[in-house]
Amino acid sequence: MAYTASTLPHPVTQGLPPHFALQDELYLAQVFADDVVPLLTCDAPFTRDHFWSADLAVRGHMFANEGWDHPPVQPLIGWAKQALASRLVYLQPGDGPGAWDNAAYRTLVRNAMRWVAGQ
Repeated sequence: MAYTASTLPHPVTQGLPPHFALQDELYLAQVFADDVVPLLTCDAPFTRDHFWSADLAVRGHMFANEGWDHPPVQPLIGWAKQALASRLVYLQPGDGPGAWDNAAYRTLVRNAMRWVAGQ
């Protein structure tokens, strides 16, 4: 999948190419976009037809979504937020070697750790 770093200047996205490819697992996660600073989006369609039900998987029905419904969500897979005195960064990618082998992803994680640490 192709990922796009936000065009908004932010310390977490500093030094990232505007677009980079990464193979990783995605989730249909609801994001309250009005409360966060967008950092990373994905070009995959974030609709029910392109995802599997985690509930069905734990019941032994891998790669199934029959009878499962989920509203479409925004493809926002990386965001930052200030919560009281704490800085938060959420990055959905990072499940395996496909992400960690990617130099852009490692830059993203390094920047995120520095930002949340106040550096």
